[in-house]
Amino acid sequence: MRRTKNLTFCAIMVALSVVILFLCSLFEVLSLTSVLLASVCVFTVGEELRTKRALGVYLATGILAFVLIPSKLVAIEYFLYAIYPVLKPLIEKTGRAVSFILKGVYILSATLADVAIIKFFFPQQIEQEWFIILIGLAGILWLMLYDVFYTRLSRLYHFKLRRQLRIDKFFR
Repeated sequence: MRRTKNLTFCAIMVALSVVILFLCSLFEVLSLTSVLLASVCVFTVGEELRTKRALGVYLATGILAFVLIPSKLVAIEYFLYAIYPVLKPLIEKTGRAVSFILKGVYILSATLADVAIIKFFFPQQIEQEWFIILIGLAGILWLMLYDVFYTRLSRLYHFKLRRQLRIDKFFR
């Protein structure tokens, strides 16, 4: 019975993530917002069922995003950024100094990969070369705020949201 509940919860989170990505992909401006909202589902699974199942939800959502969503840029950005809720607890186990360095490496590599993908595969989205630098800086700032968001969300989730959404009763 417990395995069925866990699988059902993961399937609901995958479906919700794909719907969020699909709806937000209709508006090009909301691509990073859709990734953030969809990664909250990965975060929730990670908090309740730990890393292995969160990674499964991340991969299932990413594959379905590539198949179903018309904007492939949103699916690519999902693969780049939505892994962070899975990586964050693992990175933070290494200690404060090492985790700071690892987060910095992740932020820079994800931003550079995003800029490179946009430049080479979606060149129609960039009219000016200086715009690439602006995208890179915005990406770094966005990921730093992303880290703060998940730190705060984790605290809020465990102290308030879990009871209010009645998720704690689902896993008894």
